[in-house]
Amino acid sequence: MTNLTVADNYLNDNPDVNMSELLSLGKIAVNGVNYSMGFLAFNAEPPLGIPSFIWGCAFGWVGLLVVYLATDKDKEQTHKALIGCAVGTGLEVVVWVIYYAVVVKAATSGI
Repeated sequence: MTNLTVADNYLNDNPDVNMSELLSLGKIAVNGVNYSMGFLAFNAEPPLGIPSFIWGCAFGWVGLLVVYLATDKDKEQTHKALIGCAVGTGLEVVVWVIYYAVVVKAATSGI
């Protein structure tokens, strides 16, 4: 909470600076001490409001890449997208196996 207090005080003392500018700096200096603002710079909002798992599941490796780049290489969000990608790929394999087993076998057996 110290960093949040420091950020709040900084913004109160500098009305010409807004929160987005403060976050873009990444760090602020108060009394000669650098305070990391990394916890505030975390992008809590997933890309376009779509959860990272869904990005990976629906869009595969492209969704994984979007999450990786849009969240500034956030490991947790990228991991969720990777899990989604694996689940999506697994579902696709299951659908193709069922398709092959039902449709292709039925077509070749003359049913």
